[in-house]
Amino acid sequence: MPTSAPSQAGAAALIPLPAVVWTALLLCGCALPELPGPLAQGGPAAAVSTPAGLPCSAPDFPQQVLVKLNAYRAAGARCGLAGHYSGSAPLAWSEPLARAAALHSQDLAQRQLLDHRGSDGSSLTQRLDIQGYRWSVAAENVAAGQPDLTQVLAAWMGSPPHCANLLAPMHRDVGLACRRAGDGQVYWTAVVAQPQPTAAPAASASAAPPATPRPAVH
Repeated sequence: MPTSAPSQAGAAALIPLPAVVWTALLLCGCALPELPGPLAQGGPAAAVSTPAGLPCSAPDFPQQVLVKLNAYRAAGARCGLAGHYSGSAPLAWSEPLARAAALHSQDLAQRQLLDHRGSDGSSLTQRLDIQGYRWSVAAENVAAGQPDLTQVLAAWMGSPPHCANLLAPMHRDVGLACRRAGDGQVYWTAVVAQPQPTAAPAASASAAPPATPRPAVH
């Protein structure tokens, strides 16, 4: 199992097992190309259940995540060269993000490796699109080997890019999940994101101002 690998936004820190972590930070709001063929990561209607006996299977697990993670955000921290974060607003639990995290953790556990690319070739944002989450900013942390939520959060907080993902004030929602591989090791995925802003109600036709041409931006 790799202990680190280059991410889509740079290289992740080298952290000894069991604190194996890897990050991808995606700040692009542009559309991604369609992948050929169907994706294997399920869809919004796909049932995602957590097997009993996992450290993330408790009914109050979402609340545990919010309490622990939002405590980190409220306290703030210096995430190494990634910067200092102070007093970020609390995150809200998102079922679409949690579904994406659970399916990706299952994929990682089946392959027994850490990767941000799914076995079907999917990227993080494509997996969020499948789950119907309209993202404007999204980031993902993965890890393997930590036995519980407290330890995996501590491992991520000890690595600058992962710490920055968890504390960045631009993020509004979180989903976190885990799955166990055949060798007994637990694979974790956390997804944080900011949704696209809700469109303002359209003005009535009689009151609508004339349209003003705008230059195209790509």
